[in-house]
Amino acid sequence: EGCKSFFKRSVRRNLTYSCRGNRTCPIDQHHRNQCQYCS
Repeated sequence: EGCKSFFKRSVRRNLTYSCRGNRTCPIDQHHRNQCQYCS
């Protein structure tokens, strides 16, 4: 449900995200919410 809501809000608001790193942010249990572009 959380991901569903995130993507729905992104589409509705026409948001674009960018990565502060090199688009290779770690997606694990501890870091998954730090970069919206990579998740």
